[in-house]
Amino acid sequence: MSPPLKVAVLAGESTWHYRDLERAAHELGIEICSLEFTRLSQSLKPNHESFTSGIEGVDLRQIHALIVRAMPRGSLEQVVHRMDLLARLEAQGVRILNPPRAIECAVDKYLSLARLAARGFPVPQTCSTECAKIALEQFQQIGGDVIVKPLFGSEGEGLIRLTETQLALRTFRSLENLNSVIYQQEFIQNSGWDSRLFVIGGRVVASMKRCLVEEGAFKTNISQGGKGERWDPPQEVIDLALAASDCLQIPIAGIDVIPDLNGKYHILELNSAPGWKVLSQVSGVDIAKELLTYATKIDHST
Repeated sequence: MSPPLKVAVLAGESTWHYRDLERAAHELGIEICSLEFTRLSQSLKPNHESFTSGIEGVDLRQIHALIVRAMPRGSLEQVVHRMDLLARLEAQGVRILNPPRAIECAVDKYLSLARLAARGFPVPQTCSTECAKIALEQFQQIGGDVIVKPLFGSEGEGLIRLTETQLALRTFRSLENLNSVIYQQEFIQNSGWDSRLFVIGGRVVASMKRCLVEEGAFKTNISQGGKGERWDPPQEVIDLALAASDCLQIPIAGIDVIPDLNGKYHILELNSAPGWKVLSQVSGVDIAKELLTYATKIDHST
């Protein structure tokens, strides 16, 4: 009898996404455990390298897949150590989802869009700098209507829409004083919605519209009050999302796409650890099962 498949998830065991993965794992007959970056370790001896977790010294090389659900805030030293550990585990043959190089690309909003733009994908005008004076020049060059975002961030936190020069300058100076990168993106005039497509292993497994619910608002993120609605995207949007995922070599991705008032679709950003709570509800897709099936390469079609 074959031993059960084992999956580890870098996420708190009390989080909704881990609990949903735990539920799906039980239904699929997969063993699952929760890990934290702060309790992982690696060590070197001549001709030997080991990796353990804080869970009774579990050897991470014995698991079938490691799903990275979150990269907690930390010092530069901590983040570098975490990425190094993931890369070394991958080199030892552990299936990491997403792979470390994909995470490095997706977590940096500018880098991921720059790579897409270089391949001809439709993306908004986007600029970054650490200088408030330069940021103001970029603001005016873009057209004086921008979304300022944290370079690293998710769920719509820290987003600001700027349309006035003096307010833009004050905002940029504040960010400069905080030693932050000033990342701004052209505001795409739209009809009050954008979309999230969830890609797993070269397939769009679920999608939804994210709609504004308050007049004058601009954040469609579900965590910021947006409303999810079932949506069957046209083939051109499916093709766009799959091509973007393939271009950046991100097998599991949440891809945000928005149509402008002329019906042209633009890629706003990609997320390498996308949530699915509302998306599963509105699409009727068990995304946790889809994710675990892909992670362990199980074929349940027969």
